[in-house]
Amino acid sequence: MRYLQIWIVQMICICMTQTAIAGSALNDAKMAIRAHEFDRAVKILYPLARSGDRKAQYQLAVMLANGQGIQPSENKASYWMRKSAEQGYKRALYSMGVYYERGIGVVEDRDKARYW
Repeated sequence: MRYLQIWIVQMICICMTQTAIAGSALNDAKMAIRAHEFDRAVKILYPLARSGDRKAQYQLAVMLANGQGIQPSENKASYWMRKSAEQGYKRALYSMGVYYERGIGVVEDRDKARYW
């Protein structure tokens, strides 16, 4: 029983550390964007987005849509925006509605626009 308690505490510490590291990396990406170091921001955001960070997915989608630090791609932008929206990130939810309303990287669909 004691070993189980120790293991649980260790797992909690590991999770907290990983969350802090991801938060720090996201802040680094935001600082790079503010400094107009878009290439650097994209390099930071991609691994975070792949690991499921909804804010990183949203920011990467915005950068893909605008061609900041990366070749513009509406399809990739809509892919990452959807990933973020599916996790309930409010900015991404709104943006997916706009994407469907205007047909940005997706087939224009008013019903789906209203859904998002």
